[in-house]
Amino acid sequence: MGEPKSANPARMPSDETSEMLLQVYWSKFHAKYPFLSRNEILDLNKRRHELSAHRDEINTQELHSSPRPVRATSRKLHLSLFKLNMIYAISARYVQLRQSKEAENTPEEYYNAASREIDAVLSVKDLDTIDSLLLLVLYQLRSPSYPGMWHLIRHAMTSSVETGLHRKARIPSLVENERRKRLFWCVYSLDRAVAMALGRPHSISERDIDTDLPANVDDDIDDEATLRQAINDSISFPKRSTKLSAAIHQIRLKIIESRIHETLYSVRRPDTVPADEIAILHQQLLDWKENIPDSPQMDSEEQTHRSRQMHLLHYYKSIRLLYLPRINSFESSPQEFQRCIDAAGQICQLQKQIHHTQTVAWSLLGLHATYLAGLTLIYGFYLSRSIFDFKFSSDIRACSTVLYIIAERWPAAAKYRDAFEELVANLIEADQQQSEPSSSSKEATITAGNEASSSSTWPVDHDLATTPAAPDFSSAFNPPEQGGWLMQDPYFHPVAASHAFGGVAGEQAWEMFEDLIDKNFRHQVKGIHLGIPTYFAPYS
Repeated sequence: MGEPKSANPARMPSDETSEMLLQVYWSKFHAKYPFLSRNEILDLNKRRHELSAHRDEINTQELHSSPRPVRATSRKLHLSLFKLNMIYAISARYVQLRQSKEAENTPEEYYNAASREIDAVLSVKDLDTIDSLLLLVLYQLRSPSYPGMWHLIRHAMTSSVETGLHRKARIPSLVENERRKRLFWCVYSLDRAVAMALGRPHSISERDIDTDLPANVDDDIDDEATLRQAINDSISFPKRSTKLSAAIHQIRLKIIESRIHETLYSVRRPDTVPADEIAILHQQLLDWKENIPDSPQMDSEEQTHRSRQMHLLHYYKSIRLLYLPRINSFESSPQEFQRCIDAAGQICQLQKQIHHTQTVAWSLLGLHATYLAGLTLIYGFYLSRSIFDFKFSSDIRACSTVLYIIAERWPAAAKYRDAFEELVANLIEADQQQSEPSSSSKEATITAGNEASSSSTWPVDHDLATTPAAPDFSSAFNPPEQGGWLMQDPYFHPVAASHAFGGVAGEQAWEMFEDLIDKNFRHQVKGIHLGIPTYFAPYS
């Protein structure tokens, strides 16, 4: 499902198709990143055929004239067509990935139509330029072939800073001021999400930001008097849910995650971070969870990013982020270790539940989060086999199910599903082999009878394994001098030894994990690794 370069620009969609694509955008993207004006886009969609015809007239004129700077009126037309076609492309890609009915044009055709306007769009650096860059980022989130998503979001943040969006400003127009705040915090959210997944620095530090969060009002208000009244109402009734409540609450979570990142994922060692700092961050997450807003009454399709399930999914991602650097301290901090494992399991279970209860497609960030949650479970078992119980096996199966669903809808993700399945299979095989007594020790084993502690064996789980004893991976620290292969990694290190995971098969599975890692941006601090997909950074 890549972007074939031969795809022709799309024609404007029919009324039925355009309405469907806009509905997908409002419910699946705008609900989380509300940086566009709903009323403006609805108006552009109504005039799409008129805009397209005007564009053809300009093309004819340009063929018979010498190159000249883009005029303001001409750029406005290019911007309008760019935004419309990018929204169509983003939504068509979403429809394509969830395997529902096909749109009239492919996402690549809409994307190519938008690309024709890019020179005029980027000829001036203003708020519309930042809008356009964010639309490109949203498209690339679900596109296997792309021009560098991290570079795009970094460019958007640089433009935001140059425009002063990160600072409080005295803007006479309330509508314009709210637009600026919504735009900045959407750039901020995407910057944090991409940077954390890549293990790269944030584009702007928290200490350089002092602009307020957007007002908790409905997103379709563009009248000054109505907006002023809505803002006053939001101050008087702070718990009232609006169409922006969920997005604002997600921004608050990104701010907490950013603090976690700066505290635990900086150059200082995570074991030097005082326990009270971690406790404060954990309490902030608990407070965030307690204040998850109720969803306003609306169409069920618009509930995806406003549902409690989706909020909890992001909450457990943050808990995992908080305790992952402490996972190797399981002996001295068993509670923190268990919180990390539980959070990873919840991520897998919630991803599975969301698939069953809502119509969703998948993104690179979603694949990254699910795959890393599964690897956290496997690594947690390596550190402490006592975590294996029915819940643990259920979490492993949930991760496998989600990766299978993603791969079915997105063939490029199949190798990560296969790698995870290989790891689980070889883990079981290695455990069974190590639990079988050798011929020289059979008599001693029989004599020992039932003296072994019940805690040293796994419970029965026919879907995942039989009842082997938990494996001993101590030999993985010292691979054989010849033929031994060890994945050198500061996070998922000894568990990857090929001789402990089925020889060549185990080696291939972990080599596929190695393919995910962007080696230029690994954390070198022992115990920290974000599992960085190289497909995020082809030019690094």
